[in-house]
Amino acid sequence: MNNELRLHQEVTEAMLSDSKLDQVLTAILSGITRENGLGFDRAILFLADENGRELRVAAVQGPPDQTALLEKLKSFVVPASASAPPLNEGDDNVPVQALVAHCAGFNKSFTSNSIRAIYQPPAGSGGEVLQFCCVASIPLRFKDSILGVLLVDNTFSERPVQESELSGLVTLGNLAVAAIENSRMNQRLAEMASRDGLTGVYNRRYYQARLVREVDLAKQSGRALGLLVFHVNEFEKANDTHGFECGDRILIDLANFLRKGVRTEDLIARYGEAEFLVMLTGGASQEEAKIVADKLLSQVSSQSFGGLPAGQVVINCGIAWMPCEKLNRDSISRLADEALEQAKLKAGACIVLADN
Repeated sequence: MNNELRLHQEVTEAMLSDSKLDQVLTAILSGITRENGLGFDRAILFLADENGRELRVAAVQGPPDQTALLEKLKSFVVPASASAPPLNEGDDNVPVQALVAHCAGFNKSFTSNSIRAIYQPPAGSGGEVLQFCCVASIPLRFKDSILGVLLVDNTFSERPVQESELSGLVTLGNLAVAAIENSRMNQRLAEMASRDGLTGVYNRRYYQARLVREVDLAKQSGRALGLLVFHVNEFEKANDTHGFECGDRILIDLANFLRKGVRTEDLIARYGEAEFLVMLTGGASQEEAKIVADKLLSQVSSQSFGGLPAGQVVINCGIAWMPCEKLNRDSISRLADEALEQAKLKAGACIVLADN
């Protein structure tokens, strides 16, 4: 079995196993740089972000040390909108960003044994200038999109790159594309499974799993944790009077309102039919948790939800807060539920703060 077929088999086996994406990419780049693989000095994988706005370094392999090389290239970025620059044989001190932009922009493979490229780190960073020669690059394509660029070089050995070597790179590049797309699809499926189908915020199952992690993190960092649980008063009456479409719209509008009203790092989840939970993950004090709830309830009273007149939708809130030394997942959940049940018994918009 020749090297290319053996690498193809190794990478395919890694993809069919439960290996994570970074492990699969490492297997691909290792195959490119191994002596019994394709034998290149270095391999660098540049990936586009999910929105296709820019290319950044995702994985590296080669001397002197992968961690050091990745650190040196951490500031590398090529905007996806960057125009593909012309490259001429014999050019010197070509920014390596230009090689990547050229490959991505023209959407075709590129090789050169006479161009010498450099990576110049940002001014004042103290980073080391990296040299590149005897280079080859291939675009990583999925349908009509560029997922990234695979760049290899023989800067240390100065072994010329042969056109015939591109086929092996293309084969491994295609495997990288398959692995990347498979990973992203799994991430999208996991994200969909964690979201409430109507409002788009996290569902209760995801919240419960996240609570376990956040309690552990809070204990490790000495932070408090706060839970705010909101309930739409007389939600069933709104459904009966105005129809289920109006009820759904109320919930969607309230979820969007909460997104805008709390920090991006705080978790929002649909907790019940007409209930939402906000987990304050930044170590807010008990008083700060109360201030957040007061602000949200006050703003709800002056806004329209579900197309109803402003102030017609009323919410109340139960708050559970615990310092790190007392923090317990079951206890804080129980306190939040008890506080909300007490709030539901009171007229109008109100807040009940649980005793801990």
